[in-house]
Amino acid sequence: MIRSGGTLTLQQIQQTLGQPQDTKVNGEDTIYIYKASNQFQLKFIIPKSTGKVDHISVFSPQDSVNNMAG
Repeated sequence: MIRSGGTLTLQQIQQTLGQPQDTKVNGEDTIYIYKASNQFQLKFIIPKSTGKVDHISVFSPQDSVNNMAG
């Protein structure tokens, strides 16, 4: 997780990266998901209360799969 310092806005992200691949809501947070590569996603977490990025996560969907599950 990377702390952004709370100054980055969704508008700034979209000016650079375009529209997100997906959007999720978790409580009061909106998570904007961008494809960084075939393996990784960037997730920008923006609380409704501030409208600015609280933190950024780098996520690998393929590494989150439990291969031991049936």
